[in-house]
Amino acid sequence: MIDLHTHILPGIDDGPVDRRVSLDMARASAAEGIHTIACTSHRRGKYPTLAQRVHDGIAELQPLIDAEGIAVKLVSGLEIALDQVVDMDDDELRLATLGSGKWLLLEMPFKGWPLELPELMTALEVRGFKVLLAHPERNESVQGTPGRLRELVGRGALVQVTACSITGALGAAPQRSALGLIKS
Repeated sequence: MIDLHTHILPGIDDGPVDRRVSLDMARASAAEGIHTIACTSHRRGKYPTLAQRVHDGIAELQPLIDAEGIAVKLVSGLEIALDQVVDMDDDELRLATLGSGKWLLLEMPFKGWPLELPELMTALEVRGFKVLLAHPERNESVQGTPGRLRELVGRGALVQVTACSITGALGAAPQRSALGLIKS
């Protein structure tokens, strides 16, 4: 199994505070059958993480994971807020893709429908990138009208739901929305 959205790198954003916690996360992931983890630190106002910092963090953490005998491989990524992606050049975007591929993890806002999203998605496609939307089940507009995602998915976007939404740990509305999105 591959975890496409994890804040595992220590001291970068709202993820683990130190390497010990990162190693515990890697150990727990391996125990659950996860063999690859995309390190998707935030790039948004409060956490303006650069993609190179994620690559550097992987270079520091992977040897520690290997030394502990944990069978998990870290790959690059970045969880990018919509207002941040517009200011990133192609080189920075390439560094921010999941596993150095073509997919960018874009963070859906928790409130409101981002009217600029279809246009932004088109602009990224023209530049050679594909869009994976992070946790749309947590967005109030998607919770009320899940069909809003249909056009974007029809155009090639993928959707990532958060495990805690599925289990109900984030509340009833995200859970209903996550299960509905999975079913559809």
